[in-house]
Amino acid sequence: MEQPSHPITYKEAKTIIRNKFHPTWQASNRTLYNHKEPIYKLSRRHQTTVFRLRTGHCRRLNHLHLLTVSHTDECPCGSGQQDVENVLQQCARSQTLRADTWPTEQQKL
Repeated sequence: MEQPSHPITYKEAKTIIRNKFHPTWQASNRTLYNHKEPIYKLSRRHQTTVFRLRTGHCRRLNHLHLLTVSHTDECPCGSGQQDVENVLQQCARSQTLRADTWPTEQQKL
């Protein structure tokens, strides 16, 4: 179908909207972004890793099973589902690394 003509172009409309809402968006993000938080001192790659671990969206069998990519969600060590909590706190296969990183078991937040 033929489009009706508009007095301004798409690019002009986009610029008007951005200029109108940008200060509000910037002010709202400034309160959310706390430069003193340790997470912001990490590289983007490490921030992404932390986010994936905290949300459970990573390459653990538990998540892959939900996506029907894996046929099972059981950890190869036999300690239950292979989710982030299991790998970080219970899995026998990561015991050495866990002992080097955390001297005692960490509580789930």
